[in-house]
This record gives sequence, C-alpha cells and structure tokens, in this order.
Amino acid sequence: MRFLRRPRVRIAGVFCVAVFCAVSALALSESNAAPSAAKATSSNKDLPTVNSGNSVEIPGPLSSFLRMAGVSQEVPASDVLPMLARNVDLLGFDGGRPKEYLLLLERYLHFARELQSLSNANGTIRITGCRDAGHLLEALGYGLQQDCGQRNATLRTANAERAFLTIDSGFPLTALEEALEKDGPFSYSFGGTKVPIFLPERDWLSATNWKREPGANLLDALMHDQDLDRLYAALAKCDEETRVLFTTRQD
Repeated sequence: MRFLRRPRVRIAGVFCVAVFCAVSALALSESNAAPSAAKATSSNKDLPTVNSGNSVEIPGPLSSFLRMAGVSQEVPASDVLPMLARNVDLLGFDGGRPKEYLLLLERYLHFARELQSLSNANGTIRITGCRDAGHLLEALGYGLQQDCGQRNATLRTANAERAFLTIDSGFPLTALEEALEKDGPFSYSFGGTKVPIFLPERDWLSATNWKREPGANLLDALMHDQDLDRLYAALAKCDEETRVLFTTRQD
C-alpha cells in the first residue's frame, strides 16, 4: 500500500471504508447473541493482521507503557496500537491542541527511551553498587539523602517531573533504594517490546502530515497526528480480507 500519490484523497477513501467496517461490525454484533466473555477474549487474541511480520517497538516494559497509556494490561499485543490510537484520539487533543493525557504520555516515552539507553545488550539496567548509580538516579529524578552505602540511606526527589514518571510507571524504586543502602547490585529488565502492526510502517509514516524528526517511528506519529489515529483505529476494526482488499495497490 502506498500513500504517496494524492495522499489526502487516498486516506479519505480508506478512512470511509474503515468507518464502514466499524459500523458493519457493530451492526453484526448487535444482530447476534452476545458471545461469552471467554469467547470474546479468545477472538481478540486471534485477530489476524496484514503481514504479521510488521511491528513497532514500545520502549521499556510493555506493562508500564500500557499503564501510562490507560490501556488494559489484558489487551493482546495485536490490539495495543489500535487501543492507543483510539485513546489518543479521544483523550489526547482539544481543538487540535495536546491535552494533559497526551503530554504525560509523550514525557513517559522520552523517559523510557532514556532509561532504555542505560540498559545493556540484553535490555537490562544493571548497576554494581553506589559507584555507578549516578546516571540511573539522575534519569529517575532522584538523589540520595545520606551517603550511599550507609544504613537508612534514603532516596529524595531531585526532579519532580521525572520522579512522578518513575513512580507512576511502576519502576521498582524500593528495590533500588535497598540495594544502595548495602552498596549492592541492582538489575531491572527494561528492554523494549515489539507489537504487531498491519501494513508496513513506512506506509503509515508516508500518510502522516506530521513533520517527524529523524528516528521517529509509527508510535511517535500516532502521538502527533489525530487524523492518523482515527484512520488506524478505524481500519483496525476491518476484517482481514477487507484490509487486504483496500490496502493493495491497484495498477
């Protein structure tokens, strides 16, 4: 699929089809008996995608990202980006201006990427003790109240914004504090998680009007382009055959 030729017209056409899919799916669900909760869960997890090899990386633990994005921890991986796009569309903008939900989520992404840069090749943040804890504490927005390695050495807030993200995202701050009391090692898995997307990422990036920065991916685009959020969330509701039909280039 390509959005390069007449992108606005192409996007509008696909969006209309996607909305039709969503309305049709709703009508069909209302006409049938309501499925059981177990059946619905199974159906969501088995949702097919166009070219399942396509994916985008979520920085840091997926559970932390879902928590900050207001998405259920039980959502299957294939639904992560559709749910994110829906939430950003509904909660992230007011007259085209970003709301607190979106600003907080953007700050968390920046925060998670910075922490991820401190991890090793296996995606683990690891310190051996007080000597190499400085960069991690600075990134978390904390400092030591007493000398490191001393009994009752407690952490104090040094940067309120970063400290809030540390707590709200579920970082194990207590475990880090206990390790620093003993001048001992600390490790925490902070590797990114790849979630599936339908269509190649380059097609979505070619569709956005957002002037992206070098290195930005689909996740960043969804955070800045409300029209792309609507398109992604709506097209996600289409069945596999419909997505293939309307995203295949016709020469």
